[in-house]
Amino acid sequence: MGGEEESDAQAFTVEVILAAKVGYDEQEKPAKTKRGKKTKKPELRWYYQVKWAGYPVEESTWEPEGNLSGCEKLKASFWAAIGYDHEDYGPDDEPLVPPKKWIKAEKKKFAKEWEKTHPRETVRLAAISLSRTRNLKPSSSL
Repeated sequence: MGGEEESDAQAFTVEVILAAKVGYDEQEKPAKTKRGKKTKKPELRWYYQVKWAGYPVEESTWEPEGNLSGCEKLKASFWAAIGYDHEDYGPDDEPLVPPKKWIKAEKKKFAKEWEKTHPRETVRLAAISLSRTRNLKPSSSL
């Protein structure tokens, strides 16, 4: 299922992983000297395209694997759906996308689990999602 990600201002919950790719940390991209040589070879990392609970898919973001602590089951399910043969995968390759059937099943599992653990929040998330699609503000009574 999804995991919760915390920031100082707001907590976000991962609903589903939409894709994965390899990339460089923005702050560790290879730098070049004046002669055109690369100074330090940065480390490649896995990034996941995350659909956040209560947000439309258009607001999905690419997150480094380290930001997905608490999502181990979801990541394992993702890789089982994709396959584990990604050893030679590089930053120039297309993102790995799971089957639509898997995404739909994981979203359904998430919704069922979320409803059990956050019954009042489920109503609030539905109101927020609906208001975003209609450009309305959610009711303050929720």
